[in-house]
Amino acid sequence: MSKGDYLLRFWGRDADSYAERLRMIGVSPVEERTGGALVAWFRTDAERAAAVATVRRPESQGGCVMVVADHDGPLVHCYTVAVAALEVNGRQYEVRQDFGLGFPSDAAHYIWEEGNFSCDCNRSALIAEQCDPEIEELECGNTIKLVMLTVKHEDGP
Repeated sequence: MSKGDYLLRFWGRDADSYAERLRMIGVSPVEERTGGALVAWFRTDAERAAAVATVRRPESQGGCVMVVADHDGPLVHCYTVAVAALEVNGRQYEVRQDFGLGFPSDAAHYIWEEGNFSCDCNRSALIAEQCDPEIEELECGNTIKLVMLTVKHEDGP
């Protein structure tokens, strides 16, 4: 089966059993490079819905999260990556955040401009992780300036 433009993402305690059930109906999920989530593509929304209905079982409902993307199309084959230049204490740092396959660009912008990554606590943690382990991880606030933000799409599996 060729990859279609309808994405299914799933993760959690029962993800391996969901993946095995998908394989039993001829679908081969793959792991995202961001780790943790498995994904599969379908040619039509109806095929995806049928696969979800086939693999979901009442006894495992609490152990796996399945997300049917509401942003189908060609970009579900690409990783959405944000590259941000952040300024703190007169120094600039460039950090990268990989949002996974098919993540909407406008949602990535929102997360950096108004969401979780608009806050000093998360920005300083990314700087410490990716650029400067000596930087002080800050409390919530807005002292780290977002100098530049580029959201791009990179080829997926």
